[in-house]
Amino acid sequence: MRVPIKWLKQYVDFEWQPEQLAHNLTMAGIAVEGLEKIDSDIVLDLDLTPNRGDCLGLINLAREVAALTGSEIRIPKINLRESDKNISDYIAVEIAAPDLCRRYAARIIRNCTVKPSPAWLQEVLLSAGIRPINNIVDVTNYVMLETNQPLHAFDYDLLGKGKRVLVRKAAAGERIVTLDGIERKLDEEMLLITDGSRGIALAGIMGGENTEINENTSCVLLESANFLATNIRQTSRKLGLRSDSSVRFEKGVDVNGVIYAINRAAQLIQQLAGGEIFKGVCDVYPEIQVPVQVILRPDRVNYLLGTDLSPEEIKNYLRNLKFDVKEKGEQFIVDIPSYRPDITIEADLIEEVARLYGYDKIPASLPCIDITPAGLNSYQKLRDEVKSIMAQNLFEVINYSFINPKFFDMLLLPQNSDLRRTIKLSNPLSEEQSVMRTTLLPG
Repeated sequence: MRVPIKWLKQYVDFEWQPEQLAHNLTMAGIAVEGLEKIDSDIVLDLDLTPNRGDCLGLINLAREVAALTGSEIRIPKINLRESDKNISDYIAVEIAAPDLCRRYAARIIRNCTVKPSPAWLQEVLLSAGIRPINNIVDVTNYVMLETNQPLHAFDYDLLGKGKRVLVRKAAAGERIVTLDGIERKLDEEMLLITDGSRGIALAGIMGGENTEINENTSCVLLESANFLATNIRQTSRKLGLRSDSSVRFEKGVDVNGVIYAINRAAQLIQQLAGGEIFKGVCDVYPEIQVPVQVILRPDRVNYLLGTDLSPEEIKNYLRNLKFDVKEKGEQFIVDIPSYRPDITIEADLIEEVARLYGYDKIPASLPCIDITPAGLNSYQKLRDEVKSIMAQNLFEVINYSFINPKFFDMLLLPQNSDLRRTIKLSNPLSEEQSVMRTTLLPG
């Protein structure tokens, strides 16, 4: 994940130099592999652990910086100019596989002009490692990098006559040509976005060539959805196809961030490509996600970390992360934001406290364990006595399982000896251990 610092500063203020920013993020568990200077900007190269996929979005990374500095985060506000045309009259969405697609939202922008993106947008995408294509596609990539919510844009006029989106499992052997021009053969475990009759996108991975945004596109259908991480991972592996979108879905994406992302993209498309945004969002959300609550005991925090933090200090660390904390007796009840799916139990919250307090401030100590000495049974005593007697008169030999075949020549074995019929390693580390032994004599 490449993060231009100038872009990051659009969401949060900090006075740290790039090296200090990299150090502080790394000490807080957001590892920075290196810094790269590009023109007048510095780009952070993040090496995120699998549980922190949320930081693939700049807004969530800004939340981390804000928690470390105590500053406020600036999330771009949405201000849409919608027409009087209601989206429900132009598109219908149905989810036939709610176990694999937890939410699907769509918006329509008509009378757009597809053209190259402005210089500022192209520069931002290039510094983040993404090739600019056109203003519509570039906006979807920009918002994905900003919010961690993958988006896709279809040419609305290239959809089937029914003007509908059906999310279903593919049929065995069904095929789709993806945007890279390759025909993909699917199986019944793969999730497909269709227009009711044919596939128009591989869910969460890549769009279809048949509805691609092109220079003649004037009406755009925007997709913002949430797919099951394990299914996207399995499909991506089977097809040998990974994308920036699939990487994010594999690590987990905020189901409640779908609407903000699609509205943000619609706003930017209107600014950069013109057009009118149809009124409303076609949002299908079969099973609303219940907010996660975790009970945290301050005493448990200090016990596990070896610290002496007060309940108020612990509460402040969590509130710096914008977690809602309520007191109930000597415990805290913490509401976990949906963009942090990695936090599910008390130990996860204790790790958050440790990150913000500073791992370097936590005293290092070895665990104290009471060990009760045990006696030997009669067999163990006999075995030790036999070992002691044998050690006075004999030598113990360790024989390697693999040997050098030259030992057979040194032993003057006949060429037709059965002992020369060895099993050979196809890729031995060295000639000294290239065949499995057939005799103990070389040892």
